[in-house]
Amino acid sequence: MLATEQWSSTDTEYTLDDEYLQGMRHAGRDDWSSALGCFDSVMSRHDQFHPYFPIYNSAQGLARVMTGTSCGLNQCRQSVQDNPKRADLYENLARACLKLKQRKKTIDAISMGLRVQPNHPGLNLIKQQIGCRRRPSLPFLNRDHPINRFLGRKTYRRKL
Repeated sequence: MLATEQWSSTDTEYTLDDEYLQGMRHAGRDDWSSALGCFDSVMSRHDQFHPYFPIYNSAQGLARVMTGTSCGLNQCRQSVQDNPKRADLYENLARACLKLKQRKKTIDAISMGLRVQPNHPGLNLIKQQIGCRRRPSLPFLNRDHPINRFLGRKTYRRKL
């Protein structure tokens, strides 16, 4: 969980900002405008060299998307690029893409995040909620090709 994380370096120990944690509580209650206010405040105090900057940036980006500003999606993408080993950042990116009705990009973010942390509860929950299709029976043919549709129906019935 992000709330208990610490980052140690040779001369400084970093902990997550209290206002960020308050923003996360607002986000947990779907109060995205209050969460955005907290994340804006956190971002105004920390520069891009702060170790938790990608986390703060991603949270602010998700809050922006949830309040109707699509430019927050770029913040989520940038955070994933800055720190590709954090599954939480992929979760924020997936939620932002889902809100903007970008299903393919949502699924891509989920699969990349699950490669980083296969048991991530947030990513697995989103995956379960949106439902992912099975692979086509013949992947070299289009999913809508009549042969794939026929084989898909037959194998689906057999698995039930």
